[in-house]
Amino acid sequence: MLSCAGCHSLAGVKLNGPDLSHVSLWPVGQLKPAIKRMEQRVGPLPDGDVDALADLLRAPNVRERLKAEEARIQAMFMAKLEPANAAIGKKLFFGKTELQNGGLACSACHAAAGEGGNLGPDLTSAFSRIGETPLISGIEKAGYKIMEPHYRWRPVTKQEAVHLTKYLSTLDPKMAPAGRPAFAHVGAGGAMAAMIGLVLYLRNGRKGRETKLQRRRK
Repeated sequence: MLSCAGCHSLAGVKLNGPDLSHVSLWPVGQLKPAIKRMEQRVGPLPDGDVDALADLLRAPNVRERLKAEEARIQAMFMAKLEPANAAIGKKLFFGKTELQNGGLACSACHAAAGEGGNLGPDLTSAFSRIGETPLISGIEKAGYKIMEPHYRWRPVTKQEAVHLTKYLSTLDPKMAPAGRPAFAHVGAGGAMAAMIGLVLYLRNGRKGRETKLQRRRK
């Protein structure tokens, strides 16, 4: 279930996928086929996994079980990484430190604490709304419509996701702007413009790095 957490919530929060807090009321015969249909997005789901997910989603203590599992997995992989560092995360967010695999800085599309772009949602309150483990998962997987084509080949590392999440955890959610982000209602034409903007941003960044490299060689 934790692999679902990058897109789904059980706390009434709308992520890339729908909130699942209401599915505990679905009949098993309706819930299992709905889970099985996710194979087109996540890959093969054996019948045993589908049964286990359905049982979990219908369990009255599902939130408590997920919280305990999140803590266990978080402790397991955090032990293998450098400690989360908000200062590093801030530099990664605003592009002052490049992402290891060459991906765009978060601020190309997102704002935080009043700074950054407006093509994607403002992330000032992301940590308080989503929580630590789902946010790390969401950043690392980047499975959103605009993000996925770019980060598929330039993935954010788990270590970078941890640093970025730590930075977002330091922000005051009260500083988040009211209303929907500009990108949320621009439609297909706006989405195309956003993609063009991302390409130009990446191209200009590459040219800038090439210029710096040429200067160093001189």
